[in-house]
Amino acid sequence: IEDMPKISVEKIQKKPEIQKQILPTEEPQILSIIPVPSQPPQETKEISMALPFTEDRIINPYGWVNQLHEINCLLIFGGQGSGKSTFIQNEVYERKRMGHDIILLDPHHKFGDFPDIPVFGKGLNYEEIDNKLLELKQIIKSRYLDISNVPNFNPKPLTIICEEFTNWSSRCKNSEEFFMTSLSDCRKVRFHIIYVSHADTLAGLTKRGGAGKLRDIGMTKLEILSTLDETGKAK
Repeated sequence: IEDMPKISVEKIQKKPEIQKQILPTEEPQILSIIPVPSQPPQETKEISMALPFTEDRIINPYGWVNQLHEINCLLIFGGQGSGKSTFIQNEVYERKRMGHDIILLDPHHKFGDFPDIPVFGKGLNYEEIDNKLLELKQIIKSRYLDISNVPNFNPKPLTIICEEFTNWSSRCKNSEEFFMTSLSDCRKVRFHIIYVSHADTLAGLTKRGGAGKLRDIGMTKLEILSTLDETGKAK
């Protein structure tokens, strides 16, 4: 560029006002670019994680919680007062925000809990819960028929929260079959089941033989732990 003044690198570094003279004005110009030496790469450290590595976990160490919202079969278990209900309240909030329909099956439901979602089984009404399980199983079957017959079938996601599930197997005749269905047939029809229990043993979940391997493959388990204060209540 013939008309551009020739300025040495040394002068540019020492006199910032000279740099201003060659910066672009309202009229576009072609500028000389002075290369800057690159910095040597910094040392990196390996991070070991139990859960799958995701970018979200780098930004937020609790990012794994967000992965739970899309799990199709989730078991939340822990002792009394451990915080299971509080965790469920957060799941309800997040899943509603994501567009899920949500229903609660809870024979021990207390007044004021989850006021914005339908509740079945209040007052130890296991018969109502059993009828709802049968209805949900029929909806799953219907959605599979729609997958086969309807182009681009994409139903609205439905989350079913099953509270106090430990007590169901001996009181709801449809509970075991629904449990087995939830381990294998819910993902494609956008059913999301959350079981809430005091234990993760099969004795507390189902009496059906051969369920152990299917449970290990199809279910994600989350144990809620807490420390107790001097009165025995969870902190």
